Amino acid sequence: MPLRTGAITSLIGVLREQTESFPIALLPLCLLTGAGCGLVFWVGRRRARTGVADSATSVARA
Repeated sequence: MPLRTGAITSLIGVLREQTESFPIALLPLCLLTGAGCGLVFWVGRRRARTGVADSATSVARA
């Protein structure tokens, strides 16, 4: 995971130097964050459909 963090930091630096705009340089990070949020919701929805959430709550109550 640290390799990916370093890569996005370098990408932000390169984009900032080329565009001379920090907000534009942050756009790739915003897109990755949005994709991560979307995946969290997608996985949660899939688990709700398969009943994994129901079985986990019944075990926790026991």
